[in-house]
Amino acid sequence: MPGREPASVSPFATRFDARMLDAAGAALLAVIHAPVRGRPRGPLVVLPPWGEEENRSRALLAALARRLAGAGIAVSLLNLSGTGESWPAIPPSDPRQWAAELAQAGAALSRLTGAAGPPALLACRRMAGMLRERLLALLPRDAFDPVLLWDPLPAGAPAAAEPLAPPFWARGPGASPRRAAVRTLRSPDKAGRIWTGREGRVDAELVAAMAARIAARLDRRAAS
Repeated sequence: MPGREPASVSPFATRFDARMLDAAGAALLAVIHAPVRGRPRGPLVVLPPWGEEENRSRALLAALARRLAGAGIAVSLLNLSGTGESWPAIPPSDPRQWAAELAQAGAALSRLTGAAGPPALLACRRMAGMLRERLLALLPRDAFDPVLLWDPLPAGAPAAAEPLAPPFWARGPGASPRRAAVRTLRSPDKAGRIWTGREGRVDAELVAAMAARIAARLDRRAAS
């Protein structure tokens, strides 16, 4: 709401839950952080970075999810098929599979968390580039609001040269519809190595700043 201080020091007790979601024939790992009391805002579905960057930023994203949950927002760290502990273990050859997984998982997480409003989406780094260049055109227009891209990188090379990279990453960008609710979030310069630095490193100031920016976006949606 206008004038509200988003993502301040946690006034809520939070809970943690990990479960497998059945979405478009895949089994997707969803790690959920949510407030214990009241009806949460969100849910915010988070797509971690691709490959080694996911390992290096896992602690950071977990800290971000806990802080947002402490501010009353339900957050789910989601692995699509071929990433993390989800199944199948190999990424799909067709981007429509990931789009279907994402849309169905978002709807399922809305039901699971009891959150008010449509789910929001935060994609990180290479997965943000993949979303922008391949998947937005394939998602229902009302599947996620807003869509936030954190430090997006192109979906293609050099990641496309990795053995497990989805084949469709090597293609040219797809045609994405115009969406007013797509926003890019950039890390401060001093935090530029958060995706490639030492595994387990957490920048508390960065977590607080990004949580405030994300919560402000969700508040803006709620007020509109």
